[in-house]
Amino acid sequence: MRTIACGIILAIGQLVGPVTGAGQVPPETFSLKISAGYSRAGWGDMNKAEEGHNARFEDLARLWGFARTGEVALPHEGLDFGAEILVRITPRLDVGLGGGGFIRPIKESEITISQALGGARSLLRWTASATVIPLTLNAYYRVPLSSRISGFLKGGLGCAFARLKLTSYRESELLGIQTWSRQEGRGWDYAAGFQAGLGLEYEISKALSCFFEGAWRFANFKNWTFEYTYTAATDSDVLRTASGWATEQLSPDTGEYYPAFFYSDHVVESGSFRNVRKAEIDFSGWNLQAGLRIKLGR
Repeated sequence: MRTIACGIILAIGQLVGPVTGAGQVPPETFSLKISAGYSRAGWGDMNKAEEGHNARFEDLARLWGFARTGEVALPHEGLDFGAEILVRITPRLDVGLGGGGFIRPIKESEITISQALGGARSLLRWTASATVIPLTLNAYYRVPLSSRISGFLKGGLGCAFARLKLTSYRESELLGIQTWSRQEGRGWDYAAGFQAGLGLEYEISKALSCFFEGAWRFANFKNWTFEYTYTAATDSDVLRTASGWATEQLSPDTGEYYPAFFYSDHVVESGSFRNVRKAEIDFSGWNLQAGLRIKLGR
């Protein structure tokens, strides 16, 4: 990764050319960039499991003639913030080292199918949240558009650390007999990634400018570790450590396979599952940010 990052910086440096001429900003100039904004991203295999649960409940409601309400959903949108130290390499090229975070806040959702006359009901409730902390090395190539406005391209590499909180609650009732179960998990992982984007910057003064940028970020986490507990009306489990798995699970009621997610400390081999593999939870997506760049001196 270090070799690739140096190659990017050197390649852009060749395009820009050497620093010459009076009045140019020396290469030792530093600045601080702070930003905040909005980001949207999918959840990879967790998103497929979300779609699978909604499809299965829809099929069951149609098969049994039940009424369906709600749907399970994940928090795909959230806050995005960051801070970065920039070093001026040439009048048009900056290199920045920074960090930040993007947050998917707690979201609770629920799907239910029921038949009032028969006293039958089935419910699934999901609660999920996520926090991702990226550390990045970026290169910025600037293009002056006027005396105060410049455009810029950015690209970089980095490493991101992620934490998840997931809870699923299931409840069923038939002929007055009720059963329920709850599964709570906390997971963590880290992965390499990259980002690329563009933006505009307006110089307020010699020491301060404001900017707006949009970027696409790739961050796919493939090796999750989870701690989870399972509790039911007649059973309580101790805390366990496991991996997250993606699969297609057979519904005995519809005879169809649906995308699903589960915890296990080993590969599950069963006729009820197919295409079992380690879950990939992908937080890649677009982010929009605005902020300030403060010139710190030379």
